[in-house]
Amino acid sequence: MRLSSLRNSLVPLLLVILLVLTALALGCGSSATTTQTQEEEQTEQEAGPKTAANRFYRAINDLDAEKLAAVFDPDEIGDFEDVSGVLFETALENFFFGTGEALKFSSLKYDVDLDGDEATITIIKGKVSSMGGDGEIVTETLSRDDDIVLLIVKNHGKWYVSLDSFPDFLADATASNATPGTTNPQPSPQPAPSTNYVTCRTCGGTGVINCLECQGQGGFYIGGDVICPDCAGGGVVACYWCDGTGVVEGGDGWYTCDVCGGNGNLYCDSCGGSGFLGESVWQDCPRCGGSGIEGCPDCDGSGWVRS
Repeated sequence: MRLSSLRNSLVPLLLVILLVLTALALGCGSSATTTQTQEEEQTEQEAGPKTAANRFYRAINDLDAEKLAAVFDPDEIGDFEDVSGVLFETALENFFFGTGEALKFSSLKYDVDLDGDEATITIIKGKVSSMGGDGEIVTETLSRDDDIVLLIVKNHGKWYVSLDSFPDFLADATASNATPGTTNPQPSPQPAPSTNYVTCRTCGGTGVINCLECQGQGGFYIGGDVICPDCAGGGVVACYWCDGTGVVEGGDGWYTCDVCGGNGNLYCDSCGGSGFLGESVWQDCPRCGGSGIEGCPDCDGSGWVRS
C-alpha cells in the first residue's frame, strides 16, 4: 500500500516537472528564433543603403558622371540645378573628377546607422588605390578614422545618396566656370607622345581598368549565413553597363564591356560576391593584390594607343 501510494503521488509531480521543462524549452527556442529574425530583418533593412553606397563608389571607380548622377536623389538634383543654374553631371565631373586622378575603392566594409528613411554609412575598413606619377599603383588602407561618410535617403521607395553628404558641392559648382548646356568634360589624360596617338578606348585615358578577376572589388567575402536576396545566393548579378550581354555598342561597332570584362556578370554589391549576408571573412583578390585595379593591357598604362 505504501509503495502504491508513493507511486500515485509521484506521477502528478513528474508530469508537472515535465510540463515546466517543456515550457522553458519552447520559450528559449522562441527567444532564439525571435533574435535570429530580428537580425535577418536588420540585415535586409541595411541592404538598400549599402547597395546605394556601393553604386556610388563603383561610379567613382569608373570615372563615370552619368552613373554617378543616377545614384543621387532625383528631387535633390532638380533643386540643385534650379539654384545653381549648372547641369548636375557637369558639376559632378568638376567636383569628383576634375583632377583626372583615377581612384579605385575596394574591400569596403561599412557601419550603417539607420533612422527611418535615412541612413548614415561610414567606411570602417577598406582600401583606395591610385596610379602614381611613376606608373606604380599606390594603395592606402581605410578605417573609421578617415571619416568617409555618406548620407543615404529613401525617396519613392528607393535609396539614394544625398547631396548633404558633400556640403561644399553647391558652392563649388556655383563658383566654377560650368554653365548650362556645356558638354561634360572628361578626365584629362597625360599628353600624347605624338600626333600618331589617340586616347585609349579601353581605359578612357586613365591607364587603369577594373581588375578582371574581382571586377574592381579588390577581393571576395567568404562566409555568412543568410542567403543574399539580390543575387539569390549566386554571388553575381547581370552587369549594369551591358545588361549581362558582355558587349556594348560603340560608334562603329560592338566592343567588349570593360566593366565586366566581357563575362556579362558582376559580383553582387550587397553580399560582396559570397552569396550570403552576415558575418564573413574578406579575401584579397590574388590577381590585383586587393587594389581592385590593374594596368590597361591595350595601352600598357599610358592612356594612349597608336591611331
